[in-house]
Order: sequence, then C-alpha cells, then structure tokens
Amino acid sequence: MPFRILSEATMAQIKLKKEETCYYDKSFRSFFVRSYVSGRCTFNVRLQHQNIRQSHCLGDADNMTLEQAKQAAQDWLNQHELLRKPETNSLSLHDFSSQFFTEYKRRWKPSTFKNCLSGYHQYIEPKLGHLLLQDIERKHVEQWFYGLSHRKGIANRLLPVLSVMMQHAGHHGYRSMEINPCKNFKRYPSQNRPQFLNENELTKLGVYLDKHEGMYPHEVALIRLLVLTGARTNEIKSLEWSFYKEGHLYLKDSKTGAKTIFLSDAARAILNQLPQAEVFVFPELMQHPQRLKKFWSVLRQDLKLSRLRLHDLRHTYASMALKHGCPLLVLSRLLGHACTETTLIYAHFQNSDIHKHANAVGQTLMESCEL
Repeated sequence: MPFRILSEATMAQIKLKKEETCYYDKSFRSFFVRSYVSGRCTFNVRLQHQNIRQSHCLGDADNMTLEQAKQAAQDWLNQHELLRKPETNSLSLHDFSSQFFTEYKRRWKPSTFKNCLSGYHQYIEPKLGHLLLQDIERKHVEQWFYGLSHRKGIANRLLPVLSVMMQHAGHHGYRSMEINPCKNFKRYPSQNRPQFLNENELTKLGVYLDKHEGMYPHEVALIRLLVLTGARTNEIKSLEWSFYKEGHLYLKDSKTGAKTIFLSDAARAILNQLPQAEVFVFPELMQHPQRLKKFWSVLRQDLKLSRLRLHDLRHTYASMALKHGCPLLVLSRLLGHACTETTLIYAHFQNSDIHKHANAVGQTLMESCEL
C-alpha cells in the first residue's frame, strides 16, 4: 500500500508507470488514486463502517484536477460522517484483525502468514481482542507479554505482529500514528543461543567431510557449500541449476525475497564438479530429505558437537567474516539480510579478540591525541 504526497507532478509519474495499483495520500489518507496498466487513473475515497470498507470512485483523473478530486472526497466524507466517526472510535482489535490480515497477507510468505494468523488467534486475541484500538496502551502490551513468560519464544515472535497491527491501525486513522505501544519493547533473552565453529573445529569438520566424501558425495558437497556461502539450508538443498549464472546464485525467492548468493572460487569449484543432469543440484536429497538429517546427526555425534545445527554453519560463516575484517554492510549483503541490525546477531567474538581490538584502538588514539 504505497503512501505518498500526491501532487500534479506525482500524478504524471503514476500515469507513465502504467501499472495496476493504488496510491494513498499521506496528508489525506482516505483519498487515493487507482492506476491501471492502460495509463488511466481514477480518484477515489474510502471509509470503514461496521468492519466493511466502502470505496467510492470520484471520477477520472483526465476529467478533474487533483484539488477538485480532494474537495469532492472531503464532501463525500462529510456526507457519511455519521457512519465514519462511530466506526473509528469503537473498532476493537478483534474487529480490526480480519481487515488487517486480509490486507497484510500479500506482504508475507504463505507459511509466515499462516503462523502469524494462528499465533494471533491463539495468544493475542484472547487477551487483547476485546480492547478498542484507540484504548490499547503500553500497560496492556506488558500484561500480555509478561503473561507469556512460560512461552518466551512465542511471545518474542508475536510481539512484532502486534506492533505491525498497531502501526497499520494508525495508517487507517483508528489510533494515533505517533504512539505504538509495542515500540522499543525489550524481548525475552534467547534461550537457544546460536552455536558456531572455531577454526580448530572447522578443520576437524573438513577432515571428516574428506573422509566420508566417497560414500556421501551429495551430503558432503551440500555441507561444504553451506560453510562457504553462509546460505540458509533450504536455499542450497532446493537449489536449481538454472539459478547458477555468471558464477553466482540468483534465487527467485528466499526468506527475504529475491536474493543473490555471491560465490567464492572454492564454492564454484564444488558446484562445477557436480553432475548437471537434473533440474535440482541435489535431486537425491530433495527426494530423500532424511538422508541429510541422518548424515548430520552422525557427524555431530562423531565430532562431539551435539548442539550444532546446520543453520549454525551460516552463523559460523558470519562470525568468521567479521573476525577477519569483513565490513558489516558487506556481510549483510552477503547473507541477504533485509536490515543490517539482523547481521549483528551473528557477531560473536572471543574475549581475546575484543581485547586485541581495544588495545589497537587505544594505541591509535594515544598516538593521535598524544594523551
């Protein structure tokens, strides 16, 4: 749902784009422009009543100016003010939830949408659903969140969902946009800290993979690619040969959307040695997913790394990259993170590393400032 300040200049740009979408005015949120692939645009106005959205087409953009359309929209809203005000003031979180999940569904992957919807109905709705949107305050969120102290992981995952709902309600004018009761809310500490391999453990892993490559070539190749790319397990396991172009992997979809995985020479060498007779790079592991799980389980047992997950190889890649001087912004791009803050989760250094850098910074400052 693009929000922007609509003007005659932006109207000209919208017409040139020739796409089917809606543009909502930041300064007049009930007013929007609907554009079509033909280049045609119409002015529209909307309001919410009894949990049903009503929209009204004001006319074609070629037949009226933007100011005329806004005035017509205001006139139409004034005629429906008696319907509009009670709805805005008396809409509960329960009433708003169906509208929110309908509108927000397209922004989530199907699995994410399913989990968020299920989590809302199971954990948020029973405690907060009866509250009016405009009445939900920080204290209500605190009571709900701390009431889930026995399900800390679920509370952490659902807090952003509730936050987005509050933000979305603000966009619609159901509550103040300036106040989000979930903002800057401290989550529960993670109980399952990610593991990562140090250099000695990586060496042992390499020796183990060399030893078992003859009997388990596909499992070994996949694990090596996880170590060398920092990719998510499913991104490599479900990899298709058509994604491998110009020395890199161009994924059509991932957890954060379309993604490029930049390959090192070592990673390319592994791919180039694999047969390309099938659509998938690892067809056997796609057909028999338990093979990888079984191999990884035995590997962990033999190397005495019982808590290590395949996903921790991604964490290892990130930690090693940061330790050897890879800039945070570059690493964020390599991992395909939507925001740099996420990359910081992977930044774990030994105390000796921190002490070394503290000494280096201190020495530089001493020499520069003559302290």
